[in-house]
Amino acid sequence: LGMDGVLLDTVPVLYDVFRRFLSERGAVVTPALFASYRGTTVESFIADLKQRFAWPMPEATLANDYRRALSKVYDTAELTTGCRDFLSYSRDLDVTLCLATGSDWANVDRVLENHDLGNVFEVVVTANDFTRGEPHPQTFRKIKSKLGEADYLVVDDSSLGLESAVKAGMTALHFMPIDTARSSYVAINGFDDLMHFLTMGHLKGFDFVPCGNLSVAEDPDKDLRLQEKPVEEYWNELLRNEPAVFNGGISLIGKVEAHPADSLAIVYLVSDYKSYRFLKDRRRLPVVSLAVSGVVIC
Repeated sequence: LGMDGVLLDTVPVLYDVFRRFLSERGAVVTPALFASYRGTTVESFIADLKQRFAWPMPEATLANDYRRALSKVYDTAELTTGCRDFLSYSRDLDVTLCLATGSDWANVDRVLENHDLGNVFEVVVTANDFTRGEPHPQTFRKIKSKLGEADYLVVDDSSLGLESAVKAGMTALHFMPIDTARSSYVAINGFDDLMHFLTMGHLKGFDFVPCGNLSVAEDPDKDLRLQEKPVEEYWNELLRNEPAVFNGGISLIGKVEAHPADSLAIVYLVSDYKSYRFLKDRRRLPVVSLAVSGVVIC
């Protein structure tokens, strides 16, 4: 995942910082100019701006001034709508998440701490980890060097980031582009679309066979609606961090059996969302949800 414009809803604020920085130094600002530097390092675009506008100040001074203006952005930066649901869903699917950004580690660390995301990303690559910014593929090659060969999906909102991902041999998704029709990449309009994309990819990993007879039954001997004190404490803590969450009935897959003559039997366990989250987050059990408030077979 990219950070600005994907994980964080910061692009409008970053544009305002960029606009004010250039305006104070007598330069004309356009959205196209701002977009052309998305994904590059501060040193890289400051060097280009200094040459473009013939600024007399040293590059180091300009870069430090810009970083000071940027630091305030990440103190109050908010997650993009739907981001937490996506992070939770990715965990449910055992998807390994990485964060790649042209921002400095100090800003990234602040974001991870402010939003309690310290343990979410397997690999975090920041501007401090590479010498060549996007569209050079160094950023994504560094991730590959840590995780090895695998199926990689890069989600970014900048063309430079997507170009560098493709150069690194990864699949690129354009996150909420301004003009979907003109995007050169597969476009997704938010985290709901991204979760659908992950679901389709997840299902492709299963073998599907014709089923002439299907039976679905509740396991009468097991009830996973947990009532222990640790569950209640966990749920109260979760509500403080995610106030929109509510508890409801949920069915968990208990057992799936294939029988002769194309028959399939599914036994499910009655539970609730509170217990499901507790089992996933605290006990790290590989429980898989069938559906909320009932059983849905598609």
